Amino acid sequence: MSQHITLEDSLHITQYFLEQLYQSSSSTIAPYLSYNIVWINADMQYFYGYHQVLHYLNSWIPDRFCEIRHSHYHLVISGRTTAIVTGQYSIRSHTFYLTAVWILESKNIKLLHFHLSSTPVSKPLGASQKQALKLYGKNGECYFICPEEITYIEAQNIACQVHCCSNDFLISQSMNQVASALPAYFLRIHRSFIINSRCVRKVQRYEAELSDGTLVPIPAKKYMAVLCQLEQGDL
Repeated sequence: MSQHITLEDSLHITQYFLEQLYQSSSSTIAPYLSYNIVWINADMQYFYGYHQVLHYLNSWIPDRFCEIRHSHYHLVISGRTTAIVTGQYSIRSHTFYLTAVWILESKNIKLLHFHLSSTPVSKPLGASQKQALKLYGKNGECYFICPEEITYIEAQNIACQVHCCSNDFLISQSMNQVASALPAYFLRIHRSFIINSRCVRKVQRYEAELSDGTLVPIPAKKYMAVLCQLEQGDL
């Protein structure tokens, strides 16, 4: 009896594929790429063939773990050798929409086509809209960054290291200057650390674990105050 691509296979593999994609694991997703794969990213860039797509993924995959939220996947078509899955998920301030075409090649499920598009996550009418922060690099660079993209900020002498989902950069502003420009959901839990409270996965004595796995210290004297602030929910 010939093998089928099942509902469970295609949905599970799509979810697993995306999780590995955002965990800097191109080596784990490479076996799922068809030799004739077509990949269209959220910037409408087109890549064809196993080697071209793998080269793109190696250059694009984030350096830091990005948490996937609000994911939903649906099986559109399932045949003897083909399955099409659509879905959506959120990464920080953007919602992504995907179409994945899986085929059966030599009894292995392979990704033949992958298409992404994205839009900013919409906010309820009347919600305050935060403008991008304007930050300056040590060598005169000017960065425009959405606050929601920032995981945490770390003091580096008189400068600061800004850690985001996909990259880090050094800025010339002091911690006090940056703190005054950040939304209320950022907490200065240590003289050397400001965290995005929406990225906190767990709090334990005396540290906070962020969504990318980073452990940030919390001074003993501030622990209860920080815990109370986080327990208030969305600041």
